[in-house]
Amino acid sequence: MLEHIRDKTGKVPHELANEEPLPTEAGYLLQWYYQIAPSEALSYIEIKAWSELTQTEIEPFEVESLMEIDRQRRIANYKARQD
Repeated sequence: MLEHIRDKTGKVPHELANEEPLPTEAGYLLQWYYQIAPSEALSYIEIKAWSELTQTEIEPFEVESLMEIDRQRRIANYKARQD
């Protein structure tokens, strides 16, 4: 998502410039997030519905990771609009 902001605005978000690469083992979480990818804030209900529809077993730590990814996306979007 931060890359999208960079591509749209031509500005590199602070979070992207200082970002550590996502561990390879966690890449599936980002793929899941992009599948769910809400236009507004992600909800637990959306994650549950996605999990049921795709028959994907999801652990509590994975749910919290998806929520954190979404929180970081919203923060980056807010900051990008401020610039």
